[in-house]
Amino acid sequence: MDLAFRRAVDGHSYRWPAQARQVTVRHLELWRLGGFAEAAQLLVSELVSNAVCHGHGDVTLRLTCRHDEIRLDVTTDATQHGARPCPYGTENLPAPGDDEESGRGLLIVDAFASRWDISEDGNHAWCCLTNTDAAD
Repeated sequence: MDLAFRRAVDGHSYRWPAQARQVTVRHLELWRLGGFAEAAQLLVSELVSNAVCHGHGDVTLRLTCRHDEIRLDVTTDATQHGARPCPYGTENLPAPGDDEESGRGLLIVDAFASRWDISEDGNHAWCCLTNTDAAD
């Protein structure tokens, strides 16, 4: 399942994470994988929000299921608009201070996903949920 958000067509980008969560849950239910819904909504929200906040172009969510694993891929064309490379990844998580209002999204992804990463250029973030991550 692919869901594309286009800044020129799809209106206010602050609505995209909620729309992505809704579509994700519907597809998981259609695939009879509702046990993944809660964790998948959280991860989709974090990855799409990061793409909206740090990217400047269109955002695409791809949801795939293989065997007992759900994979979420979020891409943006951020580098086409002069974005800087992403300084974070699985080996370098952000460390926000207690009083900071942001910076915890990748920590949440790291806690819930069985695997995840971000491309060096920041255009592509992905994560996986396995059957052991889902609470039926």
